[in-house]
Amino acid sequence: MTSLKKRLEEGSSSGWSSAVPPEKCVAIGFDDPLRHLKLMMLEDSQDRDCPVVVVSGAGGCGKTTPVTKLCHDPDIKGRYGTHIFFVTVSHTYDKNVFIRNLLGEQPGISDEVAIQHWGSYLGKITCRVLLVLDDVWSDSVIKDFMYISPGYKVLVTSRMTFNQFKTYQLQPLKNQDATRLFCVLASPELSNIPDELIEKLVKCCKFHPLVLTVMGGMLKGARPTRWKLIITNYGYYFSEIQNFPEPQYLSGLTRIRLDHVSISSISTTILKLENLQKLSLIMCKLGKSFNQGISNKLTSLLEINIESCDDLTTFPAMLCNLVGLQKLNITNCHELTSLSEEFGNLSSLEVLRLASCSKLQIW
Repeated sequence: MTSLKKRLEEGSSSGWSSAVPPEKCVAIGFDDPLRHLKLMMLEDSQDRDCPVVVVSGAGGCGKTTPVTKLCHDPDIKGRYGTHIFFVTVSHTYDKNVFIRNLLGEQPGISDEVAIQHWGSYLGKITCRVLLVLDDVWSDSVIKDFMYISPGYKVLVTSRMTFNQFKTYQLQPLKNQDATRLFCVLASPELSNIPDELIEKLVKCCKFHPLVLTVMGGMLKGARPTRWKLIITNYGYYFSEIQNFPEPQYLSGLTRIRLDHVSISSISTTILKLENLQKLSLIMCKLGKSFNQGISNKLTSLLEINIESCDDLTTFPAMLCNLVGLQKLNITNCHELTSLSEEFGNLSSLEVLRLASCSKLQIW
């Protein structure tokens, strides 16, 4: 692989392994986000710092799609030409590997020197440069590539929210767009699927493009009975767990993950699991499960993850006495409006992540 030093001497970015991925064949409902992003990217920044734009949204909501389309837009290509670099970061960010993939560095060079070479490239080149960092999980990644250079911008996609940067919050698809996307992929007319089933399936998918795409491809050509089974098991209805073991039979349990489950029938047992260390509730029906005045014995609980629980309106006061809790993640709970007054009792909390909770107000 040609070294970065030689490329800098040649003054060219040709051959760098960071090509923009091709556009998706089916991309519905992204016209408005694309228009807003285009305006944000084409406006000239008056800031002294490196211009950064972050596209933030829940996992599976399609953040990469409008960003990819933006990179193929004629106006954007006209401004940046061949100097659009698109790289995927991901949760397992390995700086050394990442830098080599982006810059073409030979092994043996330090991370810091490689990043400095990126800055040297920006200082040498005379045209505009757009760097796209896809699926970023930490603002430290962004800061690694923040250089002040005329015409240089950084575009980021992340399920996190970084308040220090200009951000576009991507929302789930509107009902009409979600239905159209699902019908294009599932072709319900082939199996004479009634509109009622289609509507329920779209709601089951939470209007998320990724889920709609997977479910649509899986149900294409399937009989109506198959559609009804999917609706029952994957989200329109919640499973009720019967004959859940008593706490004394689960004393060795340290982790629980529940998907599409109504918690009310088992919450009493969960609250008595003294050795439980991690609790994950995904697309569950919470109701008043943790607000019933039941004694809480979760003395070993270190981490709670709550995702896409539509009836969560406030963090349960009963869980605010978990003095050992270190991590709390609440994502994509759009009905969450407030945290309990007792929230300050979580004295050991080290990590609090609140993402894509559109109604939540923190004063």
